[in-house]
Amino acid sequence: MRNRNRWVGLAGTTALALGGADGAGALPSAAGVRHPSIGLFLAYFGLVLLVGAWWRLGRTVRSDRPPSSRELLLTLAVWAAPLLLATGGGLLALVALLCVRPAR
Repeated sequence: MRNRNRWVGLAGTTALALGGADGAGALPSAAGVRHPSIGLFLAYFGLVLLVGAWWRLGRTVRSDRPPSSRELLLTLAVWAAPLLLATGGGLLALVALLCVRPAR
């Protein structure tokens, strides 16, 4: 059951990352996102899956046989991997923002 929860969380973070990459919340533009509604759906669907996985993880931690620290760290790594891989564009935008000199 613990392993299934890990896969549900992975599916949630993957959908959330794909939804963000597809332009969920982006303003429409001529050269921009083609289908923002698909990205928005993926982002919310991933969020629902991730919240459900967190809820089940909380129940598992409070059970008679809680997971070890190693299992929890593995779950964290599995859930965080899609979000860390999807932040490339966001990271570049942050670096560009930091490189802009403030106006005087």
